[in-house]
Amino acid sequence: MCIKWLKYGWLIACLMGSVHAFANSTASTALERENELAAMSQDHTLALNQRIAATTMLGNFTGANAIIAVGRASRSQQAELRVASINAARNWQGRAKWDVVSPLLDDVDPRVQVHAFRTLAPLWPQLPEKYRTILDSAFDQRLSSIDDNTEGRLEKAWLYRMRHQYQESEQVLLLEWQSLEQQERRSS
Repeated sequence: MCIKWLKYGWLIACLMGSVHAFANSTASTALERENELAAMSQDHTLALNQRIAATTMLGNFTGANAIIAVGRASRSQQAELRVASINAARNWQGRAKWDVVSPLLDDVDPRVQVHAFRTLAPLWPQLPEKYRTILDSAFDQRLSSIDDNTEGRLEKAWLYRMRHQYQESEQVLLLEWQSLEQQERRSS
């Protein structure tokens, strides 16, 4: 009986050692992957689409190399890399997301501005007043630049909801509903 327990004890000890070794190798593999992606994101000899993919995938990591590489991509001359940095930061929380994305609210490329705004807009209710002020001006700018079509009205309603302006959101949706009903009557 004692030998049986020793055999099982040895087996359990071996398994525990394997689990511990696996956990350590997984951690080092994740760090290696982060470092590899960070290097690829910043390697100007690579094709732009490879750098974009590496930058976007860095959003799954929160180590120093990921943050630095995504931050550098957010200041790239290529708009596509700036958008990739926004997509990466979308997975992050709070301050890291804000620090990478908020400067892009004033980007020269309207596509980058829209991506930055859509990433930060859901944070509005949680933001301190000084950050809300920055985002409020971006909200107002976005609201004034939205096209007057179905997609634009739906985005406008979403924006109002992000700022907890529920009555305004409801009014926009009600008008859109009425517009769609009128179009349906005309087509029948």
